[in-house]
Amino acid sequence: MCELFGASFNKQVGMQFAFNNFRERGSGHRDGWGLAWYPDKTCQIVKEGKPSVSSTMSKFLTTETTLKSKIFISHVRSATGRAPPSHRNTHPFSKVYNRREYIFAHNGFENSPGEFKRELPSEFDFPQSYFPLGDTDSEQAFCHLMDFFKSYSRRIENSNDFAVLEKILYLMNGHGKLNLIFSDSEYLFCYHTRGQAQNTLKYVRREAPFRNIRYKDSDQEVSLSETKDSTHKGYIISTNALSEDEEWIDFAPGQLIVFKDGEIVYS
Repeated sequence: MCELFGASFNKQVGMQFAFNNFRERGSGHRDGWGLAWYPDKTCQIVKEGKPSVSSTMSKFLTTETTLKSKIFISHVRSATGRAPPSHRNTHPFSKVYNRREYIFAHNGFENSPGEFKRELPSEFDFPQSYFPLGDTDSEQAFCHLMDFFKSYSRRIENSNDFAVLEKILYLMNGHGKLNLIFSDSEYLFCYHTRGQAQNTLKYVRREAPFRNIRYKDSDQEVSLSETKDSTHKGYIISTNALSEDEEWIDFAPGQLIVFKDGEIVYS
């Protein structure tokens, strides 16, 4: 299974320490890695169709202290089906609608990815405007979401909008496992697949007073107070807990949580 990582904070933060730990998960997911963030309203994506643990680029990103954003999304990949390891098949993916750049990462479907669209109820069967550049079912799912955003004709930005989006994801989830994280540069959307309660998505709150934490996949102990000031607050989201001494909370099956500026705005 692939693994996902996300972050939403109220102010720009550096992710070098958290990403340093997450990249170690590439030892078991060797078919690609990627990291995406928003320096401004546009996104930056660095990714390779190779293991993160042996990548010079991913190692560099763990030491780059000037890399800052309020939102981060990362992914390490185990290829399945007909989508071989390559740059075009590596998450996160990006698409543009209404002058906003969306980024998306996902754990793949178990059933035929081409089936979910034509089987959706008519009110959710949108005209197709977006097409995948690669071979993954994940990017096909992303294109369907982008078609939804375009058909919806206005921004997803309140509880009613989030409830409609949750219904779309729930219907898509009927065609296989659907753990995903995506963003429009302002909101971070995280959906946990229904029918699977463990090893999917969980989150932890980070806010002052900060303390030392120990990461699970390394012997590294980090003082958060040295990397964040007292006004920083936000959430880290991951497939599996990254640290040993923090309270990681499991998503419920079929749950959509929406984060903005380091706060939960829909659950």
